[in-house]
Amino acid sequence: MALSLHYNALPDAGNALERAGIGAFWYYPQAHGLATFLHDYLVRELNREAYGVFWNNLALTRPSVTPSVLLELGFMINPASQQELARTLAEGVEAWIAEQ
Repeated sequence: MALSLHYNALPDAGNALERAGIGAFWYYPQAHGLATFLHDYLVRELNREAYGVFWNNLALTRPSVTPSVLLELGFMINPASQQELARTLAEGVEAWIAEQ
């Protein structure tokens, strides 16, 4: 699998301290299940807001040899719990592989 990890930016009026949602993007159908699984796993395990799972023609979602997912993991201005997020993402990857 190919995972591209990103942090969002907020508009000037946004409040990043109150926002920490998860979003996922995929392009090829082979990646849709992975995107949905990781999105839902992170939202549930970290008690984060769900921004959704979306099809999008992004360069980092287009590799076709393996399921490729771009994850938006929160906001750059809010670095809280990055280690917990990394650990939970790794656990989510392991859980997805175990289900395959």
